[in-house]
Amino acid sequence: MKIGIGVSAGTDVVCAVLLVECVDGTHSVEYRTISADGDVNSDIGELVASAIELMASLAPSDPTSPEATGRRAPNAIAVSYRTTEQASSIRSALAHSDRSVLLVPEAAAAHAFLENSGLVARYDYVAVVGIGASGTTVSIIDPHTGTVHAADRTDRFGGTVADRILGNLVHGHNTIAEPSVRNDRGVKRGERSRISDWVRKGGTLIATGGTSTLDAWGRPG
Repeated sequence: MKIGIGVSAGTDVVCAVLLVECVDGTHSVEYRTISADGDVNSDIGELVASAIELMASLAPSDPTSPEATGRRAPNAIAVSYRTTEQASSIRSALAHSDRSVLLVPEAAAAHAFLENSGLVARYDYVAVVGIGASGTTVSIIDPHTGTVHAADRTDRFGGTVADRILGNLVHGHNTIAEPSVRNDRGVKRGERSRISDWVRKGGTLIATGGTSTLDAWGRPG
């Protein structure tokens, strides 16, 4: 059995996956996200460290394991990062950890995925578009060598902007008739933040390959 943990560090959210591959070739996947919580839990390095421990706690149990949790120790742990500041924060948070963690630039992680897919081998260059919470980055990569020939970033569009646009659309939609969230002047003031939160969570669920179901007046379920 092989166990791997992969973590992707964003601006205010960390995505983590636990991959367990059995000897018969079957595998299982667990996926989790950890979001920054204002000033209480906003350090990206600490979020990454928490994500690693969370996924390690989900590994298959093993009574003989030296792990304090009684789980099988992961064979490999990799963390992708976007900026040198993120890398420094992650190294600092993991300084006292006894786990072996490989830090991988986001562009290199994207190249490894594309190379393994076999879908880009016939191209000389590919454009990799990364849409994060705070902005969008476009990188031009050589799919054969992984060389990044150019990269640029804008904060004019990203997950937060998309959430705001969709949230404003929902806030102003005249068909929301649920009495608990609406009065004669539109959506009640106290419900705006709740709707924005539901829009963000629903969007995250869809973006990670899931689906978002809605109840009678539009809350993700």
